[in-house]
Amino acid sequence: MALSSTADQNQTVSRILNRLQYGLTRHAADITTATTSDILMMLDASDNYEAKYADSDNVREMIGLTATAAEINAAADVSARRVAIADGDYTFLAANSGKPHMVANVSADRTFTLPTPVDGLDFEVIATVTAADGHDWIIDTGDNANYLIGGALFYDTDASPTVFAVAQPNGSSNSRLQVNLPQGGTRLRFICDGTLWTLEGTVVSVTAPAFSDQA
Repeated sequence: MALSSTADQNQTVSRILNRLQYGLTRHAADITTATTSDILMMLDASDNYEAKYADSDNVREMIGLTATAAEINAAADVSARRVAIADGDYTFLAANSGKPHMVANVSADRTFTLPTPVDGLDFEVIATVTAADGHDWIIDTGDNANYLIGGALFYDTDASPTVFAVAQPNGSSNSRLQVNLPQGGTRLRFICDGTLWTLEGTVVSVTAPAFSDQA
């Protein structure tokens, strides 16, 4: 039923609803542009349909959303769908799970640390170099109890003819992966089951990647 100042003000059997419609049609104006500080009129079903108001957080609760406004906006922001890792050591953020992490040439060996394990965390690291980087990446889970499983395909560009090999951790304690002199095409993914990190992807280099435990 559209709001109209000429509408019958007794179209429902509820006196509260009729009064609400009357108030809206006689006094309400189009807000045009809403802000997060605005409030919405509502009827509280848990309190005998008393007329109340809802703020911006209440509106998300009413429609069953558990994500915050910032999380929703971030997911909709195309420019925020990737992470550029700066030339330095880096710790992955749980909030950036699912986003590709781009790594250009680094000026020294750099350690990239995975966050505290949570089931479903998913990070992808991509080399954006156009030639072989002169330094290494060290991907670190932070604890031998949170070791790496799975493996990566090693594309050995130094062999003649070029060969492929499988690079795998020991599956029991290797919590560090050293990616030596990565070239373009290097792309690794780390997926957490709540404790362990599954590795998959490709390393393009003249030197095979190496696995190790925490020092």
